[in-house]
Amino acid sequence: MKGSKLLCCCKSKKTPNQQSPSSPFENKKVKEPDPKENIIPETLKSNIPNGDGVKNLPPKLSNNSQNMDKRIPLTERQKFLLVKNWKGISRRARDAGANLFVQLLNEHEELFEYFKFGSTVKGKNKSEMMGDERLQNHGEAVMRILDSVITSVNDPEEMFKILEEQGRAHALKKNFKPELFREVEDALFYTIKLILDERYTDNMDNIYRVIMKTILKTLEDSCREEMIRLKTLSSQ
Repeated sequence: MKGSKLLCCCKSKKTPNQQSPSSPFENKKVKEPDPKENIIPETLKSNIPNGDGVKNLPPKLSNNSQNMDKRIPLTERQKFLLVKNWKGISRRARDAGANLFVQLLNEHEELFEYFKFGSTVKGKNKSEMMGDERLQNHGEAVMRILDSVITSVNDPEEMFKILEEQGRAHALKKNFKPELFREVEDALFYTIKLILDERYTDNMDNIYRVIMKTILKTLEDSCREEMIRLKTLSSQ
């Protein structure tokens, strides 16, 4: 799901002009595969490393990074685990989003001004902030965008398209700075750990660290590039 906002919902700046060959196998006999070949006995499956056993893994899933997109430094297995684990977040997108922004604004009070709901929740305690409908709506929208990004991890072109669109959109936000994306990291991990609880293992922490670094860096870079293009930010 694509959205029109990720971090802030400030008013955007107005800018001008924004707008059938022969087969090499013919006449050759091809040996029919023996269905009994390459079958792993049930007694051996439980002894295969990685803990989950062959029958619990999708076909051709491995830990090697031979075909890994360099922009997403995760193995195929790590991507599989990420998407599977993230479902625990996406099922509670509204709760996760509210917790994210309550934590973010408590860590960085200077960010209240960037949100339309900022003035209504400023000065309230965490419980009162969690109950604010506008904050909840914005938080859920952000988590839905993150869901679109994470579930596209096996389609790098789509994943980076979403991120770059979001980065460019934030370049139009009043007084927004590209480096503000970095401020979200701590609150984001606080929220992920809170929602996943015991499902947040050391292994998953490593995976989330990699993917969130990639996400936030892409958002920041694309936002900065767009602001430079619009001449609202110096290239120096």
